[in-house]
Amino acid sequence: MDRDKAEAKFMRKVKERFEAIWEWGEEHPEASFDEIAGRLSEEQQALMEEMLKEMLSQRGDGRNEEADEVGPKG
Repeated sequence: MDRDKAEAKFMRKVKERFEAIWEWGEEHPEASFDEIAGRLSEEQQALMEEMLKEMLSQRGDGRNEEADEVGPKG
């Protein structure tokens, strides 16, 4: 995948996560600052993991085994 396609894919995911967190905020108007910050942190971490996996998968030279180790814990 070339850089422009990867960027477009990533930006779609950013928008999807933005919509999800915004909806979560509307569904939880009583959420504290710390709860909102925690939720945003989780979303940021998930986006970083997705971007890292995508970048590692583009190497194609056998150095992407680390991508399998990246992912949600738990």
